Amino acid sequence: MITNILDVLDLNGKLTDEQINFVQSKIEVLELEKNEYVLKIGQVCSFIGFVSKGLVMFYNIADNGEEKVCEFIKENDWVSQYQSMITETKSSIEIKTLEPTTLLKISFLNLKLILDEIPLVEKSFKQVIDKFLLKMLERSHSFQNLKAEERYAIFVKENSELIQRVPQYYIASFLGIAPQSLSRIRKNS
Repeated sequence: MITNILDVLDLNGKLTDEQINFVQSKIEVLELEKNEYVLKIGQVCSFIGFVSKGLVMFYNIADNGEEKVCEFIKENDWVSQYQSMITETKSSIEIKTLEPTTLLKISFLNLKLILDEIPLVEKSFKQVIDKFLLKMLERSHSFQNLKAEERYAIFVKENSELIQRVPQYYIASFLGIAPQSLSRIRKNS
């Protein structure tokens, strides 16, 4: 299970056994139930996590109390409130599980130790951050330039398995539309 992180960082076969053991010693395995919070608004994020199994959702709370979905994170991807972690400020978003989830958690302190100790991990981790930033830029571009139908088509193409795993009202929120609009778009697709 823990070797999944090394697979994603493309490090299997590139690290010594001692380095692998060092990385693995810094990982905490969390078994979380559905609807369990990983991070709440107002907490300072002090970790980066890797979803080994399950599904989590990032969201913020609008003034009217409505959850506004920012992102879904599924297996073999990273989860953190990076801004809060790096700046050591309170998070403006919440992260919770949508399914029972196995999260491999590395504290920010342990992450710094790993990156300092093993430069190859730092290089691979930078690629993870770059990928995340590009994904956020693409999402911003789609909201500014694409119609709801186009955003939905991209979502289905890139996340077809999530259609069955995520409640439709969360998908609608993620797309920035009302649930009724999503029903109409799905009917016309």
